[in-house]
Amino acid sequence: MLIETFIKKRFTMTLNSFTLRAYKIPRWRKRKFFKNNILFCGDALGTVMPVSFEGIYYSMKSAQFASEAIIQKDLKLYEKLWNDNFLMQFTLMKKFQDFMFGNDERMDRWLNIHRDPAIQELAMALWLRKENGTKLIPLYLKAFGSFISRIAPFKIK
Repeated sequence: MLIETFIKKRFTMTLNSFTLRAYKIPRWRKRKFFKNNILFCGDALGTVMPVSFEGIYYSMKSAQFASEAIIQKDLKLYEKLWNDNFLMQFTLMKKFQDFMFGNDERMDRWLNIHRDPAIQELAMALWLRKENGTKLIPLYLKAFGSFISRIAPFKIK
């Protein structure tokens, strides 16, 4: 298990020193934005970005879009606003996550790539400037293109 390996590498204490606990991170999938007159935002909508697992920004934006739809008295506007702003990013990152995080070894290699300062810079730009995410994701993916063989040593079809 990766968490046990991480603890052994980073801490001098043994695993018996504390109890490991894990909590499920809501994962993004195509979801219902509302049912009847109930609108779902944040974790209820599953607005956690694949790969980065960041969700506070997307939760707040989903609430903003929901409130705009309520004001306009058009609940379908909520889904449209969210899709127009984030669907492409979430879809790309979900596909990327499914490929890169296919097993623990590949995930470990993926994380090690982020030791490169150029990759760290792009990752931070993607995280901090979410409104430009659609433009930044291709740059992020291209920046470590030369490292792909170290992550997934097989040909991509």
